[in-house]
Amino acid sequence: MTLPFRHVPVLLRETIDACFTTATGNYVDATGGGGGHTEELLTRLSNNGKVLILDRDPQAIAVLNEKFSADTRVIVVQERFGNLGKVLEMNGWKQIHGLIADLGMSSEQVDSLDRGFSLRNLHAPLDLRMGLNTQTASEWLAIATIEEIAKALEVGGDFIHARQIAIPLKQAVLNNPELTIGEALEAGFGANSARLPANVISRFIQSLRIAVNDEYGELKSLLRCAREKVVIGGKVSVLSFHSGEAKIVKAEFTSLSKSDDPVRHSGERYWLPLKPVVAKTVRGEVARNPRASSAVLRSAVRGGVQ
Repeated sequence: MTLPFRHVPVLLRETIDACFTTATGNYVDATGGGGGHTEELLTRLSNNGKVLILDRDPQAIAVLNEKFSADTRVIVVQERFGNLGKVLEMNGWKQIHGLIADLGMSSEQVDSLDRGFSLRNLHAPLDLRMGLNTQTASEWLAIATIEEIAKALEVGGDFIHARQIAIPLKQAVLNNPELTIGEALEAGFGANSARLPANVISRFIQSLRIAVNDEYGELKSLLRCAREKVVIGGKVSVLSFHSGEAKIVKAEFTSLSKSDDPVRHSGERYWLPLKPVVAKTVRGEVARNPRASSAVLRSAVRGGVQ
């Protein structure tokens, strides 16, 4: 039996409410994880409803295949969600009625001691791969320019003096391709990793993870696909956990809703962003799951005429 993939969905009911439109529709769970969103969505679907689940993590895919093997309404695909358009075409889906994207990491990934995501094991290799990519963080650092590394640290980790961190970090990886997370921190910050604040370590790991897995590029591709594939009246709900991805979602929804957007200007289709939901405004949410403290749910509905 496959080991459980631990993930407690944040704002679960609110996320499903924000994407659900019809019991007979075709829906996409772009970040399958442990299957929590799909489980909730299936309770609202008829026998004619369908859910297409994507995940790039092989551990998650194993769990999802086992969990939904007996439900003919579910299709599980191991793929980056940035390639949603290709997956829809392969499965003969021309349009979808709703899309969910939970951009948070699962507890299984965060607590994994050998993939580099955990703050509890700084002796782990500088890996940080989510799946479906062969380039580790160490390999990426070895070929990336100082400017590219500095940009990743600044955009993904909000480091002000990113270049000062990037220069020694780059040299350390070139000298030792087998660098650990702790050694990378010591190289970049010139201090014993044990003395660095947890917030600094977390932002450092996050910034390299985002760069290695092209998380921002994948998100932009997903939202561009949603623009083309969501039906009139269909909805998109995206749950973000840090400022970088939140800005991308907000900017995309804002752009889609502008009156000078060519799609809306033609009078055929347009988007209506809905009011964001913040986890801490939902009573008990953060108390049940401390990792929900930074969660923001943004959603939009597609309007227009057929």
